[in-house]
Amino acid sequence: MKKASFLCLSLLIIMPCFAQQRMVFEGMGSWYNARNPALMASHPRLPFGTQLRVTNLENDKQVTVKIGGRIHENSGILVDVASPAANALQMNQLGWTRLRIEVIPRVVKPLVNRTTDRDLVQEGKAMRIDEGAQLTIGHPSLPEGSRVMIKNLDNGQEAPATVMYRIRASRSRLIEVSDALGLRLGIDDSANVRIESIAE
Repeated sequence: MKKASFLCLSLLIIMPCFAQQRMVFEGMGSWYNARNPALMASHPRLPFGTQLRVTNLENDKQVTVKIGGRIHENSGILVDVASPAANALQMNQLGWTRLRIEVIPRVVKPLVNRTTDRDLVQEGKAMRIDEGAQLTIGHPSLPEGSRVMIKNLDNGQEAPATVMYRIRASRSRLIEVSDALGLRLGIDDSANVRIESIAE
């Protein structure tokens, strides 16, 4: 009896962990216009930063996207992908395409020396993009998930943010900020900012 109880308890613990390794769903997907070239998507529940392998079931085209926004739980939409991802998937122009999404398990990376990242202080131009309901940025070199404090040097407003994706280094743009972060910092289109890494 004890062995049977132990086996049942073990299965209850192991099965959810195994299920998390391969989460696959099918349903109707939509897309939205995005100025940002990053391959992003919105989902009702999956954590921000989750990577998905998305397959267009009408033509078998695939692309990997990262969750960076939310859609309504009762929208009937499985996932809403940004236009760069929609283009890669060759989604139809009607706004609805049958998709399969598969959660890509997160790889735990070994600890590294991040002293340089913690001491980072930079000043430059921030460009506001018209997407993103979270306080996130795109940065040329900081690792995804890094935490930074951003100060708008034009008005003194400050806010913490998370690095969500990489952007190409440019003299005219230090970082990209999400719409939500732009509102918090009082940035209409662009502003001069200082970013400082937050010690973890």
